Amino acid sequence: MGLPQFWTETEALNLLQSRWAAILDPIIANEATNPVILKNIVLSSSSIINHTLGRKLVGWEIIRQRGDASIYDRQDINASPDKTLLLTASSGISVDILCF
Repeated sequence: MGLPQFWTETEALNLLQSRWAAILDPIIANEATNPVILKNIVLSSSSIINHTLGRKLVGWEIIRQRGDASIYDRQDINASPDKTLLLTASSGISVDILCF
């Protein structure tokens, strides 16, 4: 998906639209610019979370943590990285996760 362009009889406007598209299309295509926020996810020693991105997960970040725990992922062994995020927490905790 890129920036739509509407061709007109005005050459300057067509060139301007082309230039805008050349600048903005890489930003629009960047997967990190279309994140999903998952709220109130309860983590335990082994959690499988549906990230809802509809594509392979590039990265994640805890944006709110409601307690003390260390959290890490197990994506290297995830058989479904296009659908899920595998997280491990040192204790039961509720978090909000930014997935991109």
